[in-house]
Amino acid sequence: MIFFSMILLFIFGVGLILSPIIVIRRLRRVKMKPRSPKRFFIVIFFSFIIGAIISIGSLYWLVDCYILDDAPYSFKVENAIEHYGYFDNYKLFDRIDTEFSLDPLIIVQHNEGDLSVCILKTRKMLIGLKRYWVRGGIPLVDSKKRFGYLIDENQINGGAILVFPDIWFGIVYPDKRNQIRINGKIPILHDIHFNGTDYIFWYIEKDNSEARLSFE
Repeated sequence: MIFFSMILLFIFGVGLILSPIIVIRRLRRVKMKPRSPKRFFIVIFFSFIIGAIISIGSLYWLVDCYILDDAPYSFKVENAIEHYGYFDNYKLFDRIDTEFSLDPLIIVQHNEGDLSVCILKTRKMLIGLKRYWVRGGIPLVDSKKRFGYLIDENQINGGAILVFPDIWFGIVYPDKRNQIRINGKIPILHDIHFNGTDYIFWYIEKDNSEARLSFE
């Protein structure tokens, strides 16, 4: 729908650009002059400018719409999660905007009893539209223990450097809230209540050293 709307906008913009040229040529052909030349040329000028903005903007979006892109960008976050293809019976559980990363974190609930964290990549279009792509899929809570744990409080996640390049993160139970340290620093804490249990999702900016988790 949006794709075809951009095509119509492009055609409309081109029409606004061509209409002043057509009007001027007709006036010359019949050897007529406008009653108010100043007002006439002001209208012609703004018609040309507005048409150029509309046509260039819509053309830019059409070129930049990533139809042939390998990454399946979507206009809705839910569709981006679906295109990621890792989750079954999913829904968006939470979103965390962190100052440590340009891309927000999203927590996805799937298979009713599982939670995973992903990076939400965002492409900003020229006219204010946004498209999304999900990456990551690091498990936080695994109800079936497919990865050998329900919740591993000694685990520091970050995934591959290309997926989570700026942050370390993990999940602990609330009794560790005031104890957790990463390289001696206190991480930012985010409360999660899931399936009747409270959790603390923590994250912190990566530094140049190796991550060391401790409870003090």
